[in-house]
Amino acid sequence: MEYCLGEGINQIGGIQELYWLRPWKRFGWVVHVVGEPSEIDGDICVPAYFGVSEDALNGVRRRASLDHSILVHRGARNSQGRSPLSLARGSVGD
Repeated sequence: MEYCLGEGINQIGGIQELYWLRPWKRFGWVVHVVGEPSEIDGDICVPAYFGVSEDALNGVRRRASLDHSILVHRGARNSQGRSPLSLARGSVGD
């Protein structure tokens, strides 16, 4: 969540095990299931997207008892803390 905020990404998603939807909602994440459940390798999965926001980051930090960033940055960053790659391609949501 924190990485996505730093990169200007406003939504993430993919194929999720159904099990994880409840914990993510407890974090305060806004979860959008966009398809029907399907069994994949014995697990029930759904396609889902999550909104990326400060509220979502704060929710997971509260649940994990974190009060600081746990990201480790490697490589070049600009004065706003963004990677050259994100600047070259433009940010999602800009």
